[in-house]
Amino acid sequence: MTHLHQEDKSMHLHLSRAVLGGFVGTLVMTAMMYMVAPMMGLRMDIAAMLGSMLGGSWAAGMVLHFVNGSLIFPAIYVYALYGSLPGHHWSRARPGASRSG
Repeated sequence: MTHLHQEDKSMHLHLSRAVLGGFVGTLVMTAMMYMVAPMMGLRMDIAAMLGSMLGGSWAAGMVLHFVNGSLIFPAIYVYALYGSLPGHHWSRARPGASRSG
């Protein structure tokens, strides 16, 4: 058995890693939404949109945004999607990842 094959068999996804990745990704995308989008003439305020569904609170919308990005979406990825995605474990989270198994 080759080293690469052993590494591939022992690799499995942990929810804690997905949650950390989701939090970091949500943090970066939120920063871009509030800093970069206005420079391009776009107004993107996901917290205000989510907050309006929760009674108008921007803070509640921001909390929901981070709960979705840090907990809900990573859990869906780990428990529902990861096992059915094609390719090697290191390529499954990348957009445009290899479609061959």
